[in-house]
Amino acid sequence: MYDEKKEQLKEALTQNLSKEAIEEKLKEEKLKQDTIKNQKLEKQKKLFYLLATIFTLIIISFITYLLVSNKLNNEIKKENTNTNPIKEVSKEVKKIESSPIEEVKKTIKKEEVLIKKNDTISSKEDLRNLFNTKKFTLIKCYNYNTFQKKPPLKCKEKIKTFVEKNSNAVRFEVIGIVGESDIKKANKMSENKQIQKYIINGISRDRVIQSFWTVKEIIGNKKIILTPVNYNIISKDDNKGIIIRAYHN
Repeated sequence: MYDEKKEQLKEALTQNLSKEAIEEKLKEEKLKQDTIKNQKLEKQKKLFYLLATIFTLIIISFITYLLVSNKLNNEIKKENTNTNPIKEVSKEVKKIESSPIEEVKKTIKKEEVLIKKNDTISSKEDLRNLFNTKKFTLIKCYNYNTFQKKPPLKCKEKIKTFVEKNSNAVRFEVIGIVGESDIKKANKMSENKQIQKYIINGISRDRVIQSFWTVKEIIGNKKIILTPVNYNIISKDDNKGIIIRAYHN
């Protein structure tokens, strides 16, 4: 009886141990599977981060390329812009050299007889006295826009009234007035000081020339001397335009 129970007890213990061993093995197997799964996830994460980093670097490189390209294009455009005003200034300088001012000077030198009412000026002394006269009246036209060459409408009307009122003048003199805004615009067109000077002188002379033609249209064929000056006035108050003087004996 005792032996029989002993055998049953051994058999039960053996069965219990087998179940525990199986459960232990199952746990180990599950742990291995979880470990493998986690390792795969880690690899996938690393691969994702690597691809994301490469993609980000490609985007940054592309944006950098675009920025550099745009910067280079802008610099090329600026260089072309800076080159064009210099060419234009050169053209203007050439125009100025052969401008009506020179023609006026030649006409003055060639004039031997100047008719003023019923008087005749026939000698060099008379001509010298004419140019040395200090009696004059003047008008100022300061309503020009920046870089404007032709007299504005109000200025033309003012010139017409002035010339008609001083029809007995022996000569008219025109001085170009340059404002601060003219100078600023010239400075933007070129960084070269000499070119800036040419631009300013060109604007001043163009204003003088255009005013001459306005006066000429008013006086018609009447023999009156029109004289330019070899300088311009730079206004600190940003006045832009001309001054016309009518000289009298």
